[in-house]
Amino acid sequence: MSRGPAGRTTPGRTTPGRTTAGPRTAHVTAAVALALTLVVLTLAAALGLAPAAGATPAPEGTASPSPSPVAVADGVPADVVEWFTTQTGPVVATEGAGELDELTAEERGQVVPGTVRPVMGWAPGVLDGTDLEPPALATRQWVAPLLLGEEPVGSLFVAADPDGAGPVLDHIDASADLAAALAELDPAASLVYDAPLDAWFAVSDAVVRPVGEAAGEVLAGAVALETYQPFLAERYAAGDDPAQDHAPPEEGGGWGPVAVVAAVLVLVLAWAALVVWLRRPDPAAGEPAPDPARHPRDPRVRR
Repeated sequence: MSRGPAGRTTPGRTTPGRTTAGPRTAHVTAAVALALTLVVLTLAAALGLAPAAGATPAPEGTASPSPSPVAVADGVPADVVEWFTTQTGPVVATEGAGELDELTAEERGQVVPGTVRPVMGWAPGVLDGTDLEPPALATRQWVAPLLLGEEPVGSLFVAADPDGAGPVLDHIDASADLAAALAELDPAASLVYDAPLDAWFAVSDAVVRPVGEAAGEVLAGAVALETYQPFLAERYAAGDDPAQDHAPPEEGGGWGPVAVVAAVLVLVLAWAALVVWLRRPDPAAGEPAPDPARHPRDPRVRR
């Protein structure tokens, strides 16, 4: 049996213990790179390194001035305060072009938010007369008057994202009357939205006061909550109760612990599947040459 020169391999033969590189090597490299990329992107999103959902970016080509801290009433979550602080300017500059059409673009750039407060709804105990304390419960909405200098020009409403991604723009109300009433309202008072009347009321120290023209048409001045409660109950019984959602929103929306665990579990399963696939024999490489030391020749076979 002839042998090739020492250190060289005769064409058509394969040295035992070596495998030739095939197309599968490129596929494996691409699969590993893809898996690592998915891991990095998922962990970045889970740790909050990705851009926050629900944030309204400033329009391109416009320089956003450094936001000033806003005044805040009790019961406003930190992420809502941050939204009003950083997003009021960009939102008014873009969305306000349609609602605040009496203002020029330069004036809209000078608008700032007033005191941010939660929007409240009448408590069930007040509506059925069983309990007047508390008079109202917080909803998943917040509002602040919009001020041009000291002049109220509108109101900015923000709501909790239904998917838990954080606060998002709800709408801009161009009513200067409502904005003026909100700007003058005591921060300690509860701002209550009466859905059947589409009107606003303030409650503090068990006293109800009208806020804005719509409420003033129903209530001429301050009145004790105990006195006003029967009128409330009658109105809500006759009309459609909007069944306001009084559940407080979770702060710092985004990926919750359950979502993070689920994402990590999916990545682990995908990685395990990739490892199993990598360990499969490669048909392109052929059967490996037998090792004479481990597989001696059958003595019954003549040499």
